[in-house]
Parts: sequence; structure tokens; C-alpha cells
Amino acid sequence: MTAFRVTDMTCGGCAGRIKRSIVAMDDKACIEFELKKRTVLISGTASDAEFAEAIQDAGYTPELIEPTSALAGNAGNAGPNTARCKCRAAHHGVSCCGGDDSPS
Repeated sequence: MTAFRVTDMTCGGCAGRIKRSIVAMDDKACIEFELKKRTVLISGTASDAEFAEAIQDAGYTPELIEPTSALAGNAGNAGPNTARCKCRAAHHGVSCCGGDDSPS
């Protein structure tokens, strides 16, 4: 798993834009959001740099952080991009953060 702090992500709409950008680049990615901590946890086939670029393409500023410090308990001890995603809603039109994830 890869974790980013995105301090300019402030709401479910922001999370939805980030999610759409990441999924457009890696359609197998699973994305989890912790809005209060302003973090994004991603599992997928792309590299950390590609995930960061997708977040930037959505208009936000990603800062790569350690997964265990980002979302304690979700990342476990898995290495980058290898942990099993816990987001069951990843590809069903529902945002993990509870925001509207319908296409704009």
C-alpha cells in the first residue's frame, strides 16, 4: 500500500476527484480515504510516482508518507502496493469516504 498526505483534500468531493483520477490511471486500484487526517491509502499496480501524479492531475498536492503512520491498522506490515485492499466499494460507484462518487 502507498499512503499520501493531501492537505488540500477537505471533503468527499475532493476525495471523489482524486479517486477518479487514480482509477483512470490504474483501474485495479483500491483507494481508502481518511478525511480527518487528510490521507489517501492506495493499493494497485502503479508506482508511488504514478499515484502521486494522478493526485496532482486531480488538482491536489500529495506528500508520500509511511502507510502505518497514515492510517494505523489499515496498512499493517505489508510492503508498498501489496496489502489486500479493505475497500469493498472501490469499483461500485461509492466513495470510501462517503462522498458522492458519481461521474461529473
